[in-house]
Amino acid sequence: MATSKLRIEVIPPSSRLAVYQLNGSRWWVAVDDYVLTMFINGVLTTFFIPSGYRYDRATIWWQGFITKDHLGCVGPLIHDVLCTYKGNIPNVAIASESIDTAHISPWRSFTRPEADDIFYAVMLSDKVVPWRAFVAHKAVKVGSNW
Repeated sequence: MATSKLRIEVIPPSSRLAVYQLNGSRWWVAVDDYVLTMFINGVLTTFFIPSGYRYDRATIWWQGFITKDHLGCVGPLIHDVLCTYKGNIPNVAIASESIDTAHISPWRSFTRPEADDIFYAVMLSDKVVPWRAFVAHKAVKVGSNW
């Protein structure tokens, strides 16, 4: 399995990610626009997730000692965005009128191992218990499918 060589430092966000479950389904929806900034290999990088963005909080087929609630909301959100676009988030400007598409600034593409490592770093910054973050990180590496 390939590993990434990213150096990731997540900057604590100024606001919490507010989500709600859509009518009892597997989908969760971001209530407000959400911005997460991190240094990736020394480059200040901003992820913008528009309000209304829908994701499943984590595709966990092995639920038991780890559930979606154990992994926080932010790590799975960022990982879902990266996986949805197969590491190529659209290269458009982050703007208030961008209501239906996640963005990243400055633009760059990511490999699947890099997306998995970002998932891990964001979970740790979101105060996910380290052993759970470790197990989830290893699970997404095994189950990678992009």
